[in-house]
Amino acid sequence: MVRRAIEGVFVLAALLAAAALGAARLWPQADTGFYWRAAAIAQMPGAGPPVDFAVFERRVTHNDALACPERLCLKAKSEQLSPVFPVPAAELRRKIGVVVAADTNSAELACAPDCASFGRFVQYSPLFFFPDVIDVRIVEAGANASTLAIYSRSVFGYWDFDDNQDRIARWLAALERITSRR
Repeated sequence: MVRRAIEGVFVLAALLAAAALGAARLWPQADTGFYWRAAAIAQMPGAGPPVDFAVFERRVTHNDALACPERLCLKAKSEQLSPVFPVPAAELRRKIGVVVAADTNSAELACAPDCASFGRFVQYSPLFFFPDVIDVRIVEAGANASTLAIYSRSVFGYWDFDDNQDRIARWLAALERITSRR
């Protein structure tokens, strides 16, 4: 009798997990999809509003990463200093879109009011389709030079196993490759 009850609980848990995974795959839209609705119901922070890099503070959880140029992120400690790229800001904004489009399971979200210097992106994990939200701010850094701030964070979970930090490093490396002068 007890064994049957335990088997039933496992079957029910497997069915619920399969239903959640199926819903996440069929309804992946950022800000309105399955995971965002689940985050709202569970009263989790989800993606949150677009980041104001000058005044925002990092999460207490271990599921975010930040790369920022000097003197932009005043209240948040970044893991790495953003490099200066030898291209104007408008070109860097265009190239970050190219880098994101080339990365697996990534997309640009609806444009913020300041599309020329800001971008918001989402990348989904391969297996469970968990979303990570990435905000990017492009900053002029002199004549024909620019830099950017990148804040990447998980919508769900407490740890991200350095996925957000790895993403930032991967995107910055790709930007350095496609913006370098030859």
